[in-house]
Amino acid sequence: MDLFVNIPLEEALDEGWKILAECFEPNETGLRSELVDEYWPKEK
Repeated sequence: MDLFVNIPLEEALDEGWKILAECFEPNETGLRSELVDEYWPKEK
């Protein structure tokens, strides 16, 4: 992810969730299950 790209906050957060999902399983993150349920990218 290029830090010098000007994108909206919501889009940056979505990209962050995608990166987390590529590298970790939800139970490895230590995040509350409510956050994971709402924001974790769904597999297509």
